[in-house]
Amino acid sequence: MQKQFAFIQQEISDVPSQKNWLSARERETLNRFKIAKRRHDWLLGRWTAKQAVLHFLALNLAHQKMETVEIIAADDGAPEVFLAGKPMDCTLSISHSHARGLCAITAGKTPLGCDIEKIDKRSEAFVRDYFTESELELVRRTEMTEQAFLTNLIWCAKESALKALREGLRIDTRQLQFSCSPDRLRPERGTFKVVFKPEQRHFYGCWLQENNFVITFAAEKTWGEWQLIRLELS
Repeated sequence: MQKQFAFIQQEISDVPSQKNWLSARERETLNRFKIAKRRHDWLLGRWTAKQAVLHFLALNLAHQKMETVEIIAADDGAPEVFLAGKPMDCTLSISHSHARGLCAITAGKTPLGCDIEKIDKRSEAFVRDYFTESELELVRRTEMTEQAFLTNLIWCAKESALKALREGLRIDTRQLQFSCSPDRLRPERGTFKVVFKPEQRHFYGCWLQENNFVITFAAEKTWGEWQLIRLELS
C-alpha cells in the first residue's frame, strides 16, 4: 500500500489577525521575533501547518480550539505536532516564500521535507556556492529561458532533502546531489532524486510549478511507495 503524503498551501491574507489560534507556548515564541517579516513568516508557517494537521488527520476542531494543536520546534529546529500537550504520531515540513505558505504532512515518522520558492533569477555566485559541479553543468546545458526555473528547482529540491534529514542549512549543500532524467525535466511537474553523499541516503521527490512558484517534496521512500495528495479547504 502506498503511503500518503498530503500538502496544503495558504497565503498571508488567510492568517487571522487575532492570535487566539496560538497556544501559550506558541505566543511566547512569536513574541521573540522583533522583525515584522519574521513574525509574519512564522505566523504563516504555523497557520498553514495547523490547517494541514486539522484536515489530514480529520480533527473536528473549531477555530477557537486551534490552540490545542501546537506546532513546536524540536531541538534540531524541525516542527513537531502536539495535541493537548501530547505528541502526535505524524511528520510535517513547513516552508514559505513571498507571502505563500506550504506544509506537507504524513502519518508516522517518515523523513519528509517540502520547500517553495518563487522563480526568480539566481546569481552566478549563488549557484557556484551551493551547487555541485554536475548541477552547474546541468544548468549550463539548459536553455537560457529555463535556467531560472531549473536553478530554483535544484535549490528547492535540496532544501526539501535537508528538511527530511532534519539538518536545514547547517551542512554544505554541495554534500547533496540533485539528479533528474531529461525526459522528466518538465516545467509543470516532474520527479527527481537527491542523494546525501556522506551517508548515501537517497531521497525521492517530485515538483509542481504553480503561479511562478516551484514546490518540491522529498521523502526517503521511492516514488512508487508514496502518493502525494492536495488538501483542499472546504
